[in-house]
Amino acid sequence: IAAGIIGLLACLFLSRAFLNKRHTRAIIMSDWRFTGAFLLACALLNTATLTFLGPNTDSLCLLRMWVFHFFYALVFSPLFVKTYRMMRLVGNASIRRVTITHRQTAIYCIPIVAAQLVILIVFSI
Repeated sequence: IAAGIIGLLACLFLSRAFLNKRHTRAIIMSDWRFTGAFLLACALLNTATLTFLGPNTDSLCLLRMWVFHFFYALVFSPLFVKTYRMMRLVGNASIRRVTITHRQTAIYCIPIVAAQLVILIVFSI
């Protein structure tokens, strides 16, 4: 439990520090929106340890499964999409300029989270 709370506080501290420094060149180049989403999702993932408090009931067991796996998908979807975006921008063999907006990148996060949601629904039935 202590590790989850410490992790939550550390992620919130890093999110706040990251937000305060978002106008510096290094943070701007790191695409602060998705890195910030990653840090906030990490804070949520740390709260998943708090579901281990209390008795082992069917509903609490289901909540444990949902919270951990859903927040896990929320953590890694911005990272996977940022990696894909960089591959498309930098790994482009043609001379043509490729533009991927922040909105397109955010939309690319949806299938990862939606797939996890479908998996959780299937296993909850």
